[in-house]
Amino acid sequence: MLKVNDQIVMSHQGSKKRIALFIDFENFFNGVGKSFKMLPVMEQLMERGKLSVTRAYGDWNQFADYRLDLIENGVALIEQTNVHAGGKNGADIKLAIDALDTAFRYPEIDTFAIASGDSDFLPLILKLREMSKYVIIISSRKLASTLLQKNCDEFLAMEIFGDDPIIEHDIHKAIDLLSRVIGIREENGEAMDIAQHKNMMRQLDPSFDEKLYGHRGKFKDFVELLLDEGNLPYHLHSTDNMTWYIVRDKRFAQHDHVNHKSHGWSPGSIKKKQWRIILDTIEQCIKDGEGKPMKGKLWIIMAYMQTKRRKGRLKVDDEEIKIALGFLVSKGILMQREKTIYDLAPGFTETVQEFIASL
Repeated sequence: MLKVNDQIVMSHQGSKKRIALFIDFENFFNGVGKSFKMLPVMEQLMERGKLSVTRAYGDWNQFADYRLDLIENGVALIEQTNVHAGGKNGADIKLAIDALDTAFRYPEIDTFAIASGDSDFLPLILKLREMSKYVIIISSRKLASTLLQKNCDEFLAMEIFGDDPIIEHDIHKAIDLLSRVIGIREENGEAMDIAQHKNMMRQLDPSFDEKLYGHRGKFKDFVELLLDEGNLPYHLHSTDNMTWYIVRDKRFAQHDHVNHKSHGWSPGSIKKKQWRIILDTIEQCIKDGEGKPMKGKLWIIMAYMQTKRRKGRLKVDDEEIKIALGFLVSKGILMQREKTIYDLAPGFTETVQEFIASL
């Protein structure tokens, strides 16, 4: 069953969005800097739907150098001159009022993009979502409020437009997110294409964007990378080369793991010394993961195996390791808590000793 935080609302999926863009320019500019260009932002939004309203709020005497760029990209400039002692121009209040007014007056606009990282916009975001609006936050990843990033439907990080091609260096975050989505889909018995997987990944983590990992190509290619890097037992399948689905690799399905003889495989296919390395590595991996969310996950185990292989100690390839894992489950040496999560069975040490002695 889905947890409350994992419930997925698919109402905006598969339809062309009507978008209203509201820019708190002072806050947005502080996050982006002097290299700011409006066109990349517009292009990102136009990939998602049709821009119906585009407004920027600020003291345009202060930001005169950027007026032309905004106007040329069809952005209406709303003047909010600094009148308060602290330099605040009240743009956030005016923006919030206009956004809600737009939501009420134009119900056909289903998507609101707020270009700001200011946590003061949290009540606005929550109200828009309460009205079944899809909310995109556009801001610098470093400066945007964590509250905004977690409570929007999609977080568009401005860093993806910078010079650094890779902002997020830990690919395992994306692997774990994809694995989580696949698990939810399988638990519900749903068949979903990769576009639906991406939609769900963003709903679980609004800040997810494959571009943060340096990927600028098709999402299909990024999914293949995640499946490969994470050693997840799935592959992509399509009947028309247009719509792609993530399907379980039958060779590594749970019943095939147990029925290892169907592969013409036997424990003797692996030498005793290699079995010791495999079992020691599994034990080390699971114990290292104690108390951590990654404990016992297949791709973590395979990563440990790859380390042994790079050092020249392990001679067994990934496919045979996966079959061996299924065999160890069938012998009660390992437990399979979920389809791709393993743990040491009770009496692991004694059972391993008996197994090694039997080889």
